[in-house]
Amino acid sequence: MLQNKTTISELATSSDYHSNHFDTWYVGFMILNKVGLLLSASDASVQSDDLHNVVSDVSAASYSSNSSNQNWTTENDGSTINFIYDKEFVHGDMITRIKRDANNEFLDNVAVVSHIVSGIALQHSLINNGSLVEMFVGELLKFGNFSISDVVGFNISKIETYIDSIKGVRGSFNTNSLKFEETALSYDEVRNESESIRDFLNSSKSDRYFGDIEIAMKMDLGKLDTLKTSIDHLISEFKALKIDLSETTALRDTIQKFDDLKASVGSLKPLESLRNGTEIFTDFVKILKLASDRENLQSVTIKRAELDTFHSHMNLIQQMMRENNSINNEISKLKSFSANFASETTKSSFGFQYGLDDVKMLMEDVKHPWLVNMTGDLSYRLYRLSDGFRPLFVLTKQMIRLKEKLKKLSSVDTFPSLTHFDQIQKKLLSPSSLKLIDVVEKYKACTGFPISQNFKEKISNISRDAKIVERGITSLIVAVKTTSKIDLKSMFHNVEKNNRSIIVHQDLALLKTLYASVDRMRLSEALASLQNSRQIISAFRQNATGELAYHSCIHKLKTGSEQLVQLIQAIQKIRDVDEKMISNAENGVSIISEVIEELSGIRKRFKNMKKGKWQEFLNMMRDSEAYSENIFQTLKCLREANSLIELRASIAGLESIGSSVEMETREIGKLDDGKRITKQWGDHEKDMDQLNDAIREIKLFYDFLNISKATTIAEYGVPILGMLHFPDVGMNSREKSEAIGELFEGVILDPKTRFELETNQKIFDELALLDLQFSSHRHDFNATPEAFREFGVFLKLFLEIEEVSYTIIIFSCAVALVVLAIAMFVYVKFYYLPNRIPKIHAGVMRWIKREFPKNAKIALKIHEDIMRMMEAPIEHDQLFSYAKLDPGKHRNPHIFCNPENRVLIYPKDPRDSRVHGNCIRTRKKEFVATQGPIGDELMGGFQYKNERGELVLVDYVDTREDFLTMLVERKVEKTVMLCDFVENGIPQCGVYFIKELGGVIVIGRFTVTTMTVDSILNGNGSKRVLKITEKGKPEVLLDHYQYLAWLDQDIPNGHEDMYRLMNMVNKSNKPIVVHCSAGVGRTTAFIALHYLTAEVALCETTSFTEFATDLNMKRWRALQTVHQSYWVQAGVVYKTLRDRKLRMKYYKKYMKRFEEMKKWEVEREELARKERASHVAIQMPDETE
Repeated sequence: MLQNKTTISELATSSDYHSNHFDTWYVGFMILNKVGLLLSASDASVQSDDLHNVVSDVSAASYSSNSSNQNWTTENDGSTINFIYDKEFVHGDMITRIKRDANNEFLDNVAVVSHIVSGIALQHSLINNGSLVEMFVGELLKFGNFSISDVVGFNISKIETYIDSIKGVRGSFNTNSLKFEETALSYDEVRNESESIRDFLNSSKSDRYFGDIEIAMKMDLGKLDTLKTSIDHLISEFKALKIDLSETTALRDTIQKFDDLKASVGSLKPLESLRNGTEIFTDFVKILKLASDRENLQSVTIKRAELDTFHSHMNLIQQMMRENNSINNEISKLKSFSANFASETTKSSFGFQYGLDDVKMLMEDVKHPWLVNMTGDLSYRLYRLSDGFRPLFVLTKQMIRLKEKLKKLSSVDTFPSLTHFDQIQKKLLSPSSLKLIDVVEKYKACTGFPISQNFKEKISNISRDAKIVERGITSLIVAVKTTSKIDLKSMFHNVEKNNRSIIVHQDLALLKTLYASVDRMRLSEALASLQNSRQIISAFRQNATGELAYHSCIHKLKTGSEQLVQLIQAIQKIRDVDEKMISNAENGVSIISEVIEELSGIRKRFKNMKKGKWQEFLNMMRDSEAYSENIFQTLKCLREANSLIELRASIAGLESIGSSVEMETREIGKLDDGKRITKQWGDHEKDMDQLNDAIREIKLFYDFLNISKATTIAEYGVPILGMLHFPDVGMNSREKSEAIGELFEGVILDPKTRFELETNQKIFDELALLDLQFSSHRHDFNATPEAFREFGVFLKLFLEIEEVSYTIIIFSCAVALVVLAIAMFVYVKFYYLPNRIPKIHAGVMRWIKREFPKNAKIALKIHEDIMRMMEAPIEHDQLFSYAKLDPGKHRNPHIFCNPENRVLIYPKDPRDSRVHGNCIRTRKKEFVATQGPIGDELMGGFQYKNERGELVLVDYVDTREDFLTMLVERKVEKTVMLCDFVENGIPQCGVYFIKELGGVIVIGRFTVTTMTVDSILNGNGSKRVLKITEKGKPEVLLDHYQYLAWLDQDIPNGHEDMYRLMNMVNKSNKPIVVHCSAGVGRTTAFIALHYLTAEVALCETTSFTEFATDLNMKRWRALQTVHQSYWVQAGVVYKTLRDRKLRMKYYKKYMKRFEEMKKWEVEREELARKERASHVAIQMPDETE
């Protein structure tokens, strides 16, 4: 369509490109592509006049395109092209990318828009259609084929009754009947194996095999030994540094002997039966084995006492079936439901490609730094998005809690236990009569004719020789096939000149190894032995007819035998049930009961949920559902394109295997297998051309992508139009992978070819996971820029709504105040103004009033509940923490590091992390909560149990260098230390600086110098300036604040010091590192003052308990005492009121309640002590008695 356009101006003004969705980016894309063609067409260099003409055409094209779309008009200077791209043409390699790291940033920011628009559309749909709530929850929690009504419908009481019944009878199934059970199971195994004998009497296969043996005997295997000798001679001459051996006698002799052997071996290729000899004689070997098993079983004697024991077991089974006759398949449904959570795979749902993980990301995306940058002066109002999404966010948090519970169903303990109980239930059957026991006697009644020992030995020898022939012929064909692919005549020519000596040595060593694997002597002996075995096989068929009569007899017992086996298996599985298995199953039932309770009425609760203030405004975005689908599909295609680019280095090897596949397919011939493989493989050259075209276009798209100067969301969506050029890839990668798999089964491959095919098969498997049909989404690519534009306009209006209303209100009030100025002057000045709470502070004041505890008892209960939540073990928290961070880097063995938001520094530790720290981010600040670095103050180590229950002893690891690396790498400006190196004689932190002025300490590759020391906070703390130097790198200056008036597991006296200290460090725009000893308690309480204050401002409807839960998920076991918890809550009130310059009366109320709570805590402990004392006194016997 474009090839006939000869100039840039024609390209820009052509009707092919002036569509409704064509923009300047598109013109720039094609123009710069044209420049690339001009540069690549030149042999030596590009004339400056030619480049000048191209640049002129760029400007003209920019003007032509922009004049057709008034929304994007710029001056006639090519600036629009420069806006989208940074033009840099490095002559020679044609590198046209300036900002290579922008690709992932672009993808992440498109994902932000996709999540928010999809969230708007989703919430609107959920509110308007209640039935979607259950579907949404089911899909994101991976319920699979189970609906919420199915889950709520689980009959838990029946399952509990069933588990109790097994618990009650499991001890009654003793082992006195084991001999009978084992005999019955062995008889059934014989019967089952007997049914697999199908071709014993069919002589056609064996006749063909012995005919092929006759042909193979005509092959002169002596040529194999002479060829081995020639190869050894050739290797000797090569080692003797006779580099150019292209004309030597040894080489000619080797080639001649190989040709002779190849001609001889060529006749073996059609002899398929020789390569499958063991399968032909499988039935004969089975006959011998089953005859031996029959004789052994018929000699077994079952005692009457054993039969009586099994009778009693059957009676117990009947009793269990009567008690659980209505359980149906409840336990089976519960097990199937639990299996859904064993996999980490996600499913695209409601515009969220990665399911619940993407919905969780939406909660972060509403305050994403890119969105803050795009909204400029209105960014401080982005909290409205969180408020508008309140129903969806509350539902999401509930799903997160449910997901954590449901994961336990698929744990290594619970799921196997449920599976075991399910297997018992499936194998339980009610014996209609006790005649099932007679099945063993009926087996014994079936008789066969003994097979002579002579026949047994001969058949065993034939099977052994067939295996030798099978291995020898296969190895020989592989060796010859590999040799055919090596050009012996030219491999030595100019070896030294071409530096191929290593390759030649490897090829010769491979040939020697392959031919050495063929044992000519054993192969010749096996062929000779098999040549005389046809009569033995025929005689054995006649001799074994009596044994086949035995097989016919036991086949008639199939139904009764299978029922008896099923009953025995149920009994054995009940025996295997132990206390741990019962406990795990009961735990699974308890979990599903809790889930059912939360899921019941979820639709109604969502409908009646308290709505956010801005929810109605959020639902007013036009065509949000259609736009969310457009952006979602575009985002998926961008991710597929990214994945393809990441695979491009591996894809280069796919082109070279086409000839190998076609050659191996031809060897199969025109049989059905060959035709099928040819069809699956397809036109490889065409497929690779399409794949390379797609990679080229995608790479060109990213090479020219530059969104660094985009200032609005609408501008950010323009480059997506370039995806219209992504071509489809019609290659069926899955079928190509299957074709290679067919070759592995149907063709003998040489080692090199097999390795090459196996490697590329994995690449095809990866490609099969990608959807590369980009043309099916061109409508979405066209619509996405408009969707970005619409979202940008909507978001701007959404953030400006209150300002418009507020202006009208202020204007109206101003008019009213002019009229009432004189009358209201005294009222406003002396009463209203001093006591009013401005509207902007109304939300936080509502939170402060609502969260104020009614009395001391309630306050204590609330914060005790919070501490129980924080102290509760998180599933596998030790396993997760130790997997990402060396156990020896844990100062406190019971304080673990959450790996989801851990601090990463480079180079990475083999376990990924090097510092026991977590990132805690607010909208504008980032804190790092970390433990005090470990030095030589901690001696020895500690023990812990690993996932297998084994005790492991670990030594403490010095982490001071890692700590300093984090400070330098993350460009930290301010650090807070809330402890001393030693407190009350207990080491708290490793020494990583000297307290005194001028002190110097060397830690690893760092030197830390104390430059200044100043007293702060009324002598309770110190501020130091530390200089951190590293050889060959610039020095780093760090403001270090140390506070010493806060002891471990205690609280400071009031909040003034911490408020002032927070204001000192808050001035930094870099991450602020805070540590005490263990990195929890003092550290997290200090960070919480800022973090929770910011969270309250964003979402006034969330309780302090929910905020504390969220904080605990960011830093496990965040707070250590009830007093710390209340101190944090009161501190949030203090900081909120001080920051907003409001009256402090509510803070005083909180502190007064705090004192009342502490007093009640003491009184309650005294009452409990007296009660315990009286209880002990009652139980003490009287001395006279």
